[in-house]
Amino acid sequence: MAVFKSTRRRPLSTRQPVLDLFRKGNMPEERSREWLDATAHLEEDTSSTLRFPIYGHLHALNLHAQSMVDALRQIGNSMRREGDLAYYVTLVQFTRSMATADVLDHMGGIEDMEEWIFDTLRREEERKLHDSEDVYIHVRRREAERVALGMPPRIRFLDDESPNSQHTI
Repeated sequence: MAVFKSTRRRPLSTRQPVLDLFRKGNMPEERSREWLDATAHLEEDTSSTLRFPIYGHLHALNLHAQSMVDALRQIGNSMRREGDLAYYVTLVQFTRSMATADVLDHMGGIEDMEEWIFDTLRREEERKLHDSEDVYIHVRRREAERVALGMPPRIRFLDDESPNSQHTI
């Protein structure tokens, strides 16, 4: 009898670095809770292709609202009384637009937070990659640019001087 044993590890949480960032930072509790609620599915549902499934639901709402509008217009055309159903068409469009505006307003804050989160994480990663000696390379390049533009150098590098030159300190 064959037995299958999955040896795959559970993938690392995509939210863990952000949770660490929340613990370090001065993030208002309400904003961090909103983000955690919006991304809770990332821990549970690995089949979702959207970071925020609410956008998929909003898309479905808009498609179905348009289907209702189309159906109402077809009913009006078949009854030869399209004008009588125009009120219902506007109700559907109004409901669709108000729901969309509310979702986008709510998600705007979460998207702004995502921008802050990932910008902060990006800067942390760049700091890890940064070599403190790079500043000397940057200064040398900047001074070469100044000389190429005909400007006088602001500093001299010791390794650029001839061995016979005298240094005064």
